[in-house]
Amino acid sequence: MSNIKSSQNWATGLRRLKVYSKTGDLGRESTYVVLKVYISYPEKTYRERDIYTHLNSIKTPHPARRFIRKLLNHFIIAGPHGDEHVVLVHEVLGMSADELMKWLPRRAMSLSDMKPCIRQLLAVLDFLHNGAGIMHTDLQLKNSLLPAPDEASLKSFEEKQFTSPSPRKLLPDRTIDTSPSLFPPSDGLPLSADFGEARRLPSKDSGEALNEDIMPNAYRAPEVILKMDWDWRVDIWNVAVLAWDIVSPKTLINGHNADGIFDDRVHVAELVALLGPPPS
Repeated sequence: MSNIKSSQNWATGLRRLKVYSKTGDLGRESTYVVLKVYISYPEKTYRERDIYTHLNSIKTPHPARRFIRKLLNHFIIAGPHGDEHVVLVHEVLGMSADELMKWLPRRAMSLSDMKPCIRQLLAVLDFLHNGAGIMHTDLQLKNSLLPAPDEASLKSFEEKQFTSPSPRKLLPDRTIDTSPSLFPPSDGLPLSADFGEARRLPSKDSGEALNEDIMPNAYRAPEVILKMDWDWRVDIWNVAVLAWDIVSPKTLINGHNADGIFDDRVHVAELVALLGPPPS
């Protein structure tokens, strides 16, 4: 990739980024990419960028590496109020597994269809934990994305945005576009994405303990709920609860109290009812 060039189409308000690759003097080839623009949470912003940079630096033949969404580049842009925003440049992927479930009868997969997905996710975790020293800590359906649509579908979508732009709201300092329906489900197993909550595994001799609050509420491991030290095992717990959500239209954990608020005490009580008391 020789350079990155952004352009603004003022007629449609559609901001486009072109990534050009050059081979000698044979010309340029245009490639579709996705931009992830952070508007807040600076700690999460730089964490995800740094995690991806670390992953890109690892030289390994591990087969599961290709099942992680690629970061192609990153840069910083100025916001309308003078603040800076980190932009991550990703490969294009399809809809999330969460959106895919809405296409399925009962919003659930069969066990036979679910097993390859979980097998691939466990392979990804083996690479992250043992090859990269990374814990994801935020495994959920919306962070697993299907492979990219074909080139013709992407080209058609681009042309429609120029000829029939999505509805938008014009403000003095910005334009707010609606999110159009994109593409139907594509073939292939989902790739792991979104490393904004990922953490580096402490070295064995560092003495560093991890005990901060992580994970989506219903997916939190017992040690996270109880404010104990945690490690890479929280990802394995996360996979188990995620697997349930794939094959069942009803989540394993509700966790809400009578006031409709997610409550750690209710969460623990539900886990005890499901699994029995914790080991002494």
